[in-house]
Amino acid sequence: MLSSNFKLIYKTKYDDKVYVNSDFLVVDFPYEKNGVSISYLNGGYMENLKSVFNMHLSTETINKIDMKTIDEFLKDSVNKIGLDSGKTSGLLTHADIENTAIVTKSYKKLSVTAITTAGTKVNAVRAGDPGSYYEENQEYYSLKNKKSEKIGTINNIILINAKLNENSLLNAIVTATEAKAAALQEVSIPSQYSNGIATGTGTDGIIIISDKKSDNIIENTGKHSKLGELIANAVKESIKEANLKQVWISPSSQSTVLNILYRFKLDINDFYKDFTIVEKENFILNLVKDNHNPKMVAITSLIVHLIDEANYGLLNKKTAYNMSILIINKLFTDNDSNEVKELLKYWINYYLK
Repeated sequence: MLSSNFKLIYKTKYDDKVYVNSDFLVVDFPYEKNGVSISYLNGGYMENLKSVFNMHLSTETINKIDMKTIDEFLKDSVNKIGLDSGKTSGLLTHADIENTAIVTKSYKKLSVTAITTAGTKVNAVRAGDPGSYYEENQEYYSLKNKKSEKIGTINNIILINAKLNENSLLNAIVTATEAKAAALQEVSIPSQYSNGIATGTGTDGIIIISDKKSDNIIENTGKHSKLGELIANAVKESIKEANLKQVWISPSSQSTVLNILYRFKLDINDFYKDFTIVEKENFILNLVKDNHNPKMVAITSLIVHLIDEANYGLLNKKTAYNMSILIINKLFTDNDSNEVKELLKYWINYYLK
């Protein structure tokens, strides 16, 4: 039984109960359920889960954890709060538990609840970005000239009211993971390790739970299925809401000239090298004024899209460069921001010329 400092914050129609305290979110099931988890505690496929959890870790705790004994750390942690360590599985996060988002999507007999914490400010990464370390036999070796791993995680706990077997649950992970990437793309979250849009963070976690007592047996959880649609939309909405709560990132906050350009980790000291201090100050003040201007944001988005297309090999650089210059020459008027125009020309010359 959970310790007394937990409070109930959500209950599904199928009597799954969500409890929280300052460091834990616990989903308590009315009977044993099956599911898949990437956890260090009872990870993989399990048939006898009585609960799942999401645990907040402070920076100090993260730095003290020995990865070789993390399963023991988790067992001790859940035993202390009254969970059965043999029948639970859970995720770890640096995000605040109070910033959890819970979204339920339903259709006829189907119901999907996504319970999410998200922090994408400093650890967002695009699949295929350079790794930060190499692991061999549980020994970690930092890679030279690579950024160290930062704190920031997207954790999804997904509750499905239908009966899924092991392969259907694994297929659901694929659907949910693609939904996560789509959510970050729709809010244009930049990778911190490349110029690309992030597809996740470096430490994401997921647990998907099925109701093995349900008489509704589902074979397919892919993107053509209605259940796959529900999973994806619940995951996308919950990630966006949790990320807004945790780091205040939203479509409106991302729709600025500087945020769009931020994805390209360009040191612009060379741009300012011939500026006096006063000129630089005035330039920055005027740039900030036009940062939210819808026309300037739209033009910046067009230019950045052409840079992306060239980086992906869909356009050659010469074509992307010529079209970018054409956009600037045709769309900017004498009344528009000269600061944005000059900054975009610098970006174009750096990445496309």
